[in-house]
Amino acid sequence: MFRPSMNYLSLNVRGIGEAHKVSWVKRLKTRNKISFLGLQETQLMNIDAIDVHGCRDSDEFQFSAIQSSGRSGRLLSIWDANIFEVREVIKLNHFLITIGDWE
Repeated sequence: MFRPSMNYLSLNVRGIGEAHKVSWVKRLKTRNKISFLGLQETQLMNIDAIDVHGCRDSDEFQFSAIQSSGRSGRLLSIWDANIFEVREVIKLNHFLITIGDWE
């Protein structure tokens, strides 16, 4: 049985509120066929301010995030829902754990 590979990228973006950073993340994701993307230091208080869709090249994704403290922090995980099935997400002040199965 053929299984698509699952590539993971963890990236400190030092703020992702600007369009050029969103497109940079999307290019990295596309070129490297990333299935699970972990972003640190997004520096945005409101998840709605992050262009999560802009970081992806398809509509088949899910994501989870934790709040930042001021301008520091904010963790965001984005994954391909066709390849990774989440069983549990654990959110605490300084970490985000996404547990699941690679399909």
